[in-house]
Amino acid sequence: MQLNPEPKRPSPLQNQHQTMETRLNLWDGWLIPEVYTSFADETAALQDRVGLGDISDRGKLILKGAKAEGIISSIFGESPTNPGDVIAVESNHILASKLTADKFLILISPGIEKEIAASFEAEISSQNIFVSVIDQTSGLVGLSIAGPKSVGIM
Repeated sequence: MQLNPEPKRPSPLQNQHQTMETRLNLWDGWLIPEVYTSFADETAALQDRVGLGDISDRGKLILKGAKAEGIISSIFGESPTNPGDVIAVESNHILASKLTADKFLILISPGIEKEIAASFEAEISSQNIFVSVIDQTSGLVGLSIAGPKSVGIM
């Protein structure tokens, strides 16, 4: 028996994907949906209506602490200011969202969680302050809602 050396991290929605007979693909060590029905059907849904995608493989960092907003500003040049606000750091395909007064979610491309967390940790250390950096990549599901009718979903 030959073992595949690449780890397979299932999405938290793995059981749901299997009941839908979803075609899965290995991407950066994650088993994620490639297609639910057909590419043509899904493209049409995204162009005309709304589509839902599993993005659980995206890195998810939580920054928590009274000085977290300043750390995010130091690293990204800006920070979301009000709960619910989101900023996009286009050069790195990063989204930063303010969840509460002292808690932020950083959504990043798969596989760079450690690199980005290390940048935050270095900045926290240089400022000699207390802010927690918690990697929640495997602990949180990620969903993307897209399409012209996605605005009406809430």
